[in-house]
Amino acid sequence: MAFGNRYHLIGRSRSTTSARATPRSSTCGNFPVDVIKIDRSFVADLLTDPGDAAIVDAVLGLANQLGIAVVAEGVETPEQAAYLLAKDCGHAQGYLFGRPMPAGAAEALLVTASEHGRR
Repeated sequence: MAFGNRYHLIGRSRSTTSARATPRSSTCGNFPVDVIKIDRSFVADLLTDPGDAAIVDAVLGLANQLGIAVVAEGVETPEQAAYLLAKDCGHAQGYLFGRPMPAGAAEALLVTASEHGRR
């Protein structure tokens, strides 16, 4: 079994960004980067705060130009999801898509969805 490092950029609150160790598809500065996550604090006011929208647009534009996947966190409304989709954000998570649940319930949900998809 081979071990390697994976790096994800994660925006935390509006004041910090960190790289978290987790093979590599692109580089951002001196760090290999696989995924950029947009913190929920930027997504929450995306439709009403021009500054948050500008940050989200810039992150998505940079990531798309570099071929890096993006995950938007904290998507709670269809309008937020539509905005992100229109800007080519390929992945999102948040209450719009599902609430936290125990592992057993998540497994059952995935099995049911998988079986439903085969029909």
